[in-house]
Amino acid sequence: MPLKVVFPGKDSRDNIVSIMRVNIRARSPHQPANDFRTLPLAVTIENSRGIKANYQHATTAAELFHLLDKRTDLNAAVLDRFREELKFTHVAKLSDIEMSDEVLEAIGFFI
Repeated sequence: MPLKVVFPGKDSRDNIVSIMRVNIRARSPHQPANDFRTLPLAVTIENSRGIKANYQHATTAAELFHLLDKRTDLNAAVLDRFREELKFTHVAKLSDIEMSDEVLEAIGFFI
């Protein structure tokens, strides 16, 4: 598991941040929704390296894309492809992406 170290500075909020590489799969029901943002999703998060672990999480498209947009370093083109794949095939996958332990713990993924 890669480790990103932030050396303590003047601000007491600086700390050591652990980063984990994960795969994310999202599945939507095959019924069309009036508003994609409210579409319920089943999200599976699995460790992409090392210890085998996976976690299933129920959310909405809006919550998932907000998390990915605001709490990861994924660029807009990657997120757009993921969104379009999910809209049209009802299944999408992001492979080997970095997420902080803080974000993973916020959605309930613990190792």
